[in-house]
Amino acid sequence: PDCNRGSSYSFDGDPDCNRGSSYSSDGDPDCNRGSSYSSDGDPDCNRGSSYSFDGDPDCNRGSSYSSDGDPDCNRGSSYSSDGDPDCNRGSSSSSFTKVASTPGH
Repeated sequence: PDCNRGSSYSFDGDPDCNRGSSYSSDGDPDCNRGSSYSSDGDPDCNRGSSYSFDGDPDCNRGSSYSSDGDPDCNRGSSYSSDGDPDCNRGSSSSSFTKVASTPGH
């Protein structure tokens, strides 16, 4: 019953403004912009491509935040399962369990 802009809003059940292409059955009552928000369950604004099943209730920007469990803002690429509840910038700035092999800096 609200203003929807896009092409795939069938059965999304979203009472808010949604802009994107894959919002079918996402159940997100907020404004989502992106392409892969199906069944992410995130009630907040998410921008990126891999937020499916991340369970993060906050704003996340990046590409590898799946199952990181971090409720805070993370920026980078290797924050998966780091368990850091703070703002992280970079790739190896704290004692991660697994650190992606980075080229010589």
